[in-house]
Amino acid sequence: MSGYQAAISDRVDVVVKIDGDGQMAPELLPKFVAPIAVHDADYTKGNRFYDLANINRMPAVRILGNAVLSFLSKLSTGYWDIFDPTNGYTAIHARVLKSLPLDRISPGYFFETDMLFRMNTVRAVVVDVPMDAVYEGGSSNLRISRILGEFMTILGGSLFQVLLPFGIGVAFYVRQRDPFGAAMCLWWTGASLVDLSPYIYDALYPKLTLLGGHTGESGGPHDWIYILEKFGMIKRAQGFGIFTHHLGVLVMFGSVAWGARWLWKMAPWRREARQ
Repeated sequence: MSGYQAAISDRVDVVVKIDGDGQMAPELLPKFVAPIAVHDADYTKGNRFYDLANINRMPAVRILGNAVLSFLSKLSTGYWDIFDPTNGYTAIHARVLKSLPLDRISPGYFFETDMLFRMNTVRAVVVDVPMDAVYEGGSSNLRISRILGEFMTILGGSLFQVLLPFGIGVAFYVRQRDPFGAAMCLWWTGASLVDLSPYIYDALYPKLTLLGGHTGESGGPHDWIYILEKFGMIKRAQGFGIFTHHLGVLVMFGSVAWGARWLWKMAPWRREARQ
């Protein structure tokens, strides 16, 4: 953030950020500044997907990684019309930059996502700028495996807590042909969602005492503080927590109704009556 802070101190009008991996052409800079200069945008971002023919030059692993990260970015920021939200070639009006909490923006791999989220909080106008990326002769510091590995390290426990009972339930239903067993596993999944909801809700103002005897504020952030901050969604933590709780309760009630219906259907007196 030191570059942004220096630009604010120097009282510039527009601040441009270009990644130092050699994949972004400096001669495109006027195209990024122009929409801001004529007041058509507050923030401009590069778009490498404007021409599908150019995507063939992008390595397959990058296409897959960018697709996943772009979807998550769109989901968290609300800018669904931005087609390359993880692109690091950007320009921003100094007036908008001054309104952002620079000390709270993620400085890591999710910087662009967090910036877009902050743009949404100040109702900034964001515009795509078509560009090509050069992949020959340049080496990017972005490693999808590292990002996903970091993601799984932080959120893996929560994912496991929900996906384990759900996966067992699918096995009961598909492999064992046991709807009642599947219904009980679905109830377990709902209970896991209910168990997670207080931690998600707590992420914004961490007061919940964790297993180590400390809170997320005093002893370091717990997993949901970390992951929501990474995706720029920390201000929505309480809403996500409430939604997760209600979803869990709904799943639990639905699973009980499903299991009860199956028991009623398979009751001995009903089978005798059908015979």
